[in-house]
Amino acid sequence: MNKACFFILILWALAGQCLARGTDSLKPPFAIYIMPCQLIDGGYASGLTAGTEFRLYNRFSMTLEAGNFYTNGFMGKADAKCYLNNEFKDGKMEEKSYLAIEYAYKRQVYTANDSLKSVMKNLDYSVYKFVNILNLKIGFTATRARSYYMDAYCGIGIRYRVVNNNLTSDQIADLYHWHEGFIDNFTNSSAHGISPSISLGWKIGYRYK
Repeated sequence: MNKACFFILILWALAGQCLARGTDSLKPPFAIYIMPCQLIDGGYASGLTAGTEFRLYNRFSMTLEAGNFYTNGFMGKADAKCYLNNEFKDGKMEEKSYLAIEYAYKRQVYTANDSLKSVMKNLDYSVYKFVNILNLKIGFTATRARSYYMDAYCGIGIRYRVVNNNLTSDQIADLYHWHEGFIDNFTNSSAHGISPSISLGWKIGYRYK
């Protein structure tokens, strides 16, 4: 909790610097992108998403993205960004840092496979899960007008998750992998509630304006 408070204080201080700067040269990019790498996505699994960023007013912009998980399911995200600075290299490439508030929704329905300890028999069962996430993020973009777009970020926040499956209590107690591995237990076991969220990833694409 102390680390989370420290991170939020850093974001608050950067926001103060953002509001203190002029905005004449700050022009958030208009871009389309794919997100091939969500190293930590605050949910359950990674996937490939596509999206766009567009300017709202002065230093403020919005990003919208959606896509599928590598397992069966989908996700959607929206970011409200505030750019902090604007640096030009060679008079063309722009490098900017930003603060953002992100909302994400994710849903998965799939079949999992495990084995029972008592009889060593394979068992297929259904899992349904969804999550709502709210993150504070800090990030960096490197862009060139009518050329490439790159965005890297990290953030922390909270998430509300719900996981259900069709296992009986006897089957849960007898599942082999749940007694041997933390990942299988956390991913597929029934649960609901609020927990911390960590976000980390990068985006690549094309800036069209």
